[in-house]
Amino acid sequence: MNREAGTLEALLNARVVDELKKLARLLTGAKLPTRKAEIIAVIVREMTEHTRDYWDLLDDLQQKAVAEALYAPWFDKEGFYSKYGESPDWGETSSWSYSRIKEPSLLNLFILSGDRYDSSRGQKVVPDDLKVILKKFVPQPTPAKLDVETERPEIAKIIRHNFWTEKNRVKKIPLYHADTEQTAQEDLMSVLRLIEAGKVGLTEKTRRPTATSIRAISDVLWGGDFYPDREKRNEWEELPGPIKAHAWPLLIHTANLARLQSGKLRLTPAGRKALAAPPHETSKTLWQAWLKNAKTDEMQRVSAIRGQTGRGKSGMTSPVKRRTVIVKALRACPIEKWFGFDAFCNFMRAAGYWLIVSDEPWELYIGDYHYGHLSDDNWALLTSRYTMVLLFEYVATLGLVDVAYVDPADASLDVDFARDLAFLSRYDGLMYLRINALGAFCLGRKRSYTPSEVEIEHVLKVLPNFDVVAFKPLPSGDQIALEQFAEKTADNVWKIRPEQMLKGLESGQSLDHMRSFLKHKSGEELPHSVAVLFDDIADKVPRLRAKGTAHLIEVADAETAQFLAHDRGVSKHCYLAGDSQLVVPEKSLTAFRNALRKVGYILPK
Repeated sequence: MNREAGTLEALLNARVVDELKKLARLLTGAKLPTRKAEIIAVIVREMTEHTRDYWDLLDDLQQKAVAEALYAPWFDKEGFYSKYGESPDWGETSSWSYSRIKEPSLLNLFILSGDRYDSSRGQKVVPDDLKVILKKFVPQPTPAKLDVETERPEIAKIIRHNFWTEKNRVKKIPLYHADTEQTAQEDLMSVLRLIEAGKVGLTEKTRRPTATSIRAISDVLWGGDFYPDREKRNEWEELPGPIKAHAWPLLIHTANLARLQSGKLRLTPAGRKALAAPPHETSKTLWQAWLKNAKTDEMQRVSAIRGQTGRGKSGMTSPVKRRTVIVKALRACPIEKWFGFDAFCNFMRAAGYWLIVSDEPWELYIGDYHYGHLSDDNWALLTSRYTMVLLFEYVATLGLVDVAYVDPADASLDVDFARDLAFLSRYDGLMYLRINALGAFCLGRKRSYTPSEVEIEHVLKVLPNFDVVAFKPLPSGDQIALEQFAEKTADNVWKIRPEQMLKGLESGQSLDHMRSFLKHKSGEELPHSVAVLFDDIADKVPRLRAKGTAHLIEVADAETAQFLAHDRGVSKHCYLAGDSQLVVPEKSLTAFRNALRKVGYILPK
C-alpha cells in the first residue's frame, strides 16, 4: 500500500487517453492535442496555475472532500460518509459499470487514484504538488464527533447479509454486559496469587498460556471469562474460547511482574510487591508496559486471517504504533458514556486517527490461499479486527473499558469469502464500550484514581485457635491464597500453621499479604493470638539473610588457623569458624589463594 501521493503528472500518467481527454475538457474548451503527454501537460498547467479558481467551482461537499483528503494519507470514502452522511459528486458513472466514471466531475482532478485501469480502485489521494498550493488557503476540516448512547444499550441490532440471496436480515439480540472496573482488579490479584502458587505456565515456543493454565485462570476469574465455557451443541459448532484467561499472563509477563522459568511463570520481586500494592496502580503499570510491547502482535489472535507469519509478515506494521493510534482516539472519547464499536471506528476514520495493519494486505488471505486474498480495499476490515482484539482482550480485561457484546456467531459477517465461517474472530461480538474511571486514570485522562466504595463480602472467620472458617465454598483464587500459609483440615476449615507460613516466606511470599488477605476477607482485626504469631514471625524472619555460597576450609591445627585468621592479608578474605576451620566466600576464593601464597601456604585444588 503506497502511502505517498505522487505528483499530479505521475497520477495522470496512470490514466488512459480517453479519460484524460474527459478531464481536460473540464478545464478548457480549446482543441486538445492528441498525444498523451501533451494532454497531461495541459491539465497540469491549468491545475497548478489556477488552483484557487477551480477550487471555487467545487460545491460545498466536494470542497469538504478535498479538505479531508488533503490532511489525511488518502480519501476515506467510508469515513467521509460516516462524518457527513453523504458522498461527494464524482460525476456520472457508466450505465454498465459502477467502477468507471462516464462523465467525471472536477473533483477527480483534486483527488486521484493511481490505478492504471480503474480510477475507482486503490486509494484516492491529493497529488503532492497540489497539496502545497491547497494548504495555503484550504483550512483543516472540522473535527469529527463521536455519537454516544443516551442510555445503557440493552439490545443489539445485527445485520446479517446472505451472500447467496444478496438480502439483509436484521435481528435484535440481547447484549451481555461486563462492568469491568472492579472485577478486573479482583482478577488481577487472583491471577498473581495463582502465579505465586506456580500454577501458570507459558509454552516455550509461542510464549502463550498453556491449556492447563487457561483452565486454572478461568476458574479464579470473577464471574468467569467473557464467554463462559460450555459444551458444544454439535461437532461443527465453534466456540469463542478464552479472552481474559489468555490476556492476563501475557500482561503480567510483559510488565516483568513474572518471569518464565522451566515453562512456569514465577513472580519477580516487583510481582511480589504488586500483591500488597493498590491494584489500580498495578493495572496502570501493566497497561503502560503493554503499549511498549513490540514482541506481541494482537492481530495474530485473529487466526482466520492467514499469512501473518508467512508471506505477509514483512508487510505487518508495528503493533506499538497501532496501539498509539487507538489510545489517541480513546483519549478523545467521552468518559462514562456508552458508544458503539462501529461508531468508534467511524470516529477514528473521520477524525484522522489512521490505523494501518498491513502495508501488503494482498499477502494475507481468508480460507483459500488462491481465492481468499485481501486487498487494499480490505484495510477497514483489518483495522476493525485489530481494534476489536486490543479493546476486548486487553483494554477490557484490564478493566479500563466496560463492554456490551453478543456471541460472535450472532454478529455481522462483513466479508463475503468468510461466509462459511461461524465468525471471523472471537471478538466479533463487541458492540459497545464505555471508558470508566479506571480507564480514564490509566489512559492519562485523570491524574488520580479513587477506588469505588464497594460492599465486600466477608466470607472468612479467623478464630483464636488459629482455625480459619469459610462461610461458604471459596473461589479457587481465595483457596490458593489461603493455602500458602494454612492447611485444610476439614470442609471449609483451614488451620494457620507457622511451618506453612515459613515455607511460603522462603519461596518469596509476603507476610503482609497474608495478614491483609485475612483482614480483607473477614472484615475484622485478627484475634490477639493470631496477631502475636504474625508479629513473632515478622520479628524473626529478618534476623537471617543468605549472603551467598562459601567454602569451608579445614586447617590441620588450631594454631595455624589462628595465624591465618589474624594475618593482615589473609584475614580480609576469610572468617574463623571454630578452632581450626576457615570460611571463605565464593567471590573471595581467588584472592584468598593469592594471600595464602604470600605467607607460605597453599590450598590444594
